[in-house]
Parts: sequence; C-alpha cells; structure tokens
Amino acid sequence: MKKLKEIYSYRWYFKLILKRLLSLVGSHKYDFDISFLVCDTYGWILDGICNEIIKDINLCSFNKTNLIEDIGDSKNYFLTHYTALYPFFCHIKGSFRKNVFVLYTHDYNENSTERKRSLYCLSMCKKIFCMNTATKIKLQKEGIPNHLLYVIYGGADEELIIPKSIRNNNTVGIVSNCSDRKNPFLIKRIIQKLKHRQFKVIGSGWEKILSDQNVTLVSHDYSNLNDHYRDIDVFFSASFEEGGPIPLIESMMSNAVPVVTRVGFCPDIVNHGKNGFLFDVIDSEDHVISLIEKAFTFNENINNSVEHLTWKNFSSNIIQYFE
Repeated sequence: MKKLKEIYSYRWYFKLILKRLLSLVGSHKYDFDISFLVCDTYGWILDGICNEIIKDINLCSFNKTNLIEDIGDSKNYFLTHYTALYPFFCHIKGSFRKNVFVLYTHDYNENSTERKRSLYCLSMCKKIFCMNTATKIKLQKEGIPNHLLYVIYGGADEELIIPKSIRNNNTVGIVSNCSDRKNPFLIKRIIQKLKHRQFKVIGSGWEKILSDQNVTLVSHDYSNLNDHYRDIDVFFSASFEEGGPIPLIESMMSNAVPVVTRVGFCPDIVNHGKNGFLFDVIDSEDHVISLIEKAFTFNENINNSVEHLTWKNFSSNIIQYFE
C-alpha cells in the first residue's frame, strides 16, 4: 500500500513523461518567434522585465500574456517564474520541443513532491536565468546542471533616472508592494522609532498598516521613475526573501544609499560599508536603525557602482539565447 501511495504521489511525473513523448510529433510551424508569460500583474516588476526585453528584440514576432491559455504557439518561451513551468508543460502542445527560458526570481514554499516536480521542469528548460549567485548555487546543489544556469541581476533604465548630486532630503525610500515577505511590521516599527526622518513608501497595500505622519504613500508608476527616486536619500529593504530587488538597482543608480537585508542579489551588488549597508533578517531593530542613520552620513558616490546594470545590458544577455 505504501508503494502504491508513492507511485500515486508521482503522477505528475508520468503526466509530464507522456506530454514529452507526445511532443515529439506534430507541426513545427509557429505563430510567434517569442512568447512571454508574465506571471504577474501588468505594470509591475516582472511585466516591466518582459517589456524591456521586447524593446530590444529586432525583426521578431512576439506575444505577451499573463494567461497560459493565451500564450500561443511559439518557438521560444520566456516565463518570469518557475512555478508556471508545470502548468505550462502540461497545457502547451509540443512544449518539450520548444526553447523554454525561465527567470528564477526566488523560492516559493513547496513540499518535497512539489519541489521534485519543479526541479524536473527546470531541467527541461533551455536556460534558467538566476537573479543572484545564491540561487545558482542552491540549484546546483539540488542537481540542476551548471550549463543551464546563468546569473543575471536585472537592471535599471538610465534614461529615466537622473542621479542626484547631493542627498539632503531627509527621506528613506521603500519601493515594493506590501506582503509578509517584505517584513512590513519591522518596517512599521522602524518608521515609528525614526520620527525625525521622512519615509516615502512606493507600492500598494501599505495603507492597511502605515498611517504615520512621517510617511508618504505613493502608487508606483514606471513612467515617472525619476520622480520616485529623486528625493530618496536612503533606500531601505527589510525583506525576508528576494530575487532582487530591482528597486535596489534603481535607487543606487539615483545615488541613494542602500540599507538592505542580505538576501537576493543584495550581497552581490552591495559591498558593506563601501557602497551601502547590509544586515541579516535576524538583526535587532536598533542595529538596523543605526545603519539607516549611518547611511545619512555616507558621502560616497553610489551611482558608479551600478552604472553597468542597465536594462539594455540585461536584455542583450537574455536575447542572445533565443533562436
């Protein structure tokens, strides 16, 4: 009985094997050269990443959607999160003979069976774009071949962001939607303790927990990116987990000083004490506050350490793998 339960728990595997065998036959005509599956709401980070790649594609037909059933028949597929791989391979005809690329932002909570399924799907991809070094190392340890893995940090639009020459706005910036992963209650407690500082919080959902007088809530608008960052002196991120965050690069390009948790690509980009400050998620509030205060006295130029991290360079590094 135990073995039958084990076999049943791997029904996803037999389903994928069948799909893979069926994909060996069929037409090789395509509706599009490249299709993008956003896996996010339009207008936010992952949608923006797809739009940046699309801007640099030449002489290609493409489709972009956040619904698998609307993705169309393509030679190349770009998915912005690995959790979409299993439904993608199950629902897209001939998917195993296509070039499938996935952006691996960060882990999601998975049980052991779900994780095995995800790893199998990842192994069927043409290339896995890891957003930080730690993710690549983790996937290698889980058995993903090194040749499938490529570290790519994301970028910022240097045409939309004008670096500030001086930092004198007394403002801490937080750029994200509100969720448990973003550590919102630590952010709230720090805001309440730093009443002499102003906080600019850009993103949705914060009105539920932030009503302090030293907080300005702003909706994110990518077309007005420089307006978001021009008065931010210190960029603050307290996330428990990240793939990026992309706003770290944007804020540093604007010459704001980052104070961020040691997650995602933060330790890849921020050299503690040299171009910003890192802390661990278990560090005390007082320690985090001391780093924020230290950031306000930091006089070094931040912009020059990330000026190579542009969306154009990011797109070029991905597009080279499309066929």
